Amino acid sequence: MWPGAKCGARVKLRFAFRLAVFYLGLFTNSECGALCIFNGDTLVHYSAFTPRYWRFRFLGDEDLQIGDTWTHPLERGRGLAFFALSQILAVKQKTGRRFWYVVEKTNLPSIRVIEKAGFTVVGQGSFVEPLRIKLFGTYRIGTL
Repeated sequence: MWPGAKCGARVKLRFAFRLAVFYLGLFTNSECGALCIFNGDTLVHYSAFTPRYWRFRFLGDEDLQIGDTWTHPLERGRGLAFFALSQILAVKQKTGRRFWYVVEKTNLPSIRVIEKAGFTVVGQGSFVEPLRIKLFGTYRIGTL
């Protein structure tokens, strides 16, 4: 659950957050992690996956949310996100499991990746920050 390579502070913070939530036992199951792609000792892409917790209350107990994802700017457009998504879907698939991919409607590259993988839009949502504290924020989804 730690990238183990050269990467920026923002990436490390995102991994640290997931690690803390994991060790605090706040996920509904233990299947959290990330598929990381390296160029030498530099992280060039990661796609994280997490089970349900306070941010994604609409997931089922065995569902996984894929995201966040990140690709180094110099490596974009090479298919790394689609490759990572395909690998996660193949390895983590099990009977009754649904995969979710939460994305802003303006993030067209991510939308193209998930459409290519066969995902469909099931709703539109919003991110709610109680008391304007992002850490405690949750995604709310409504059906189309």
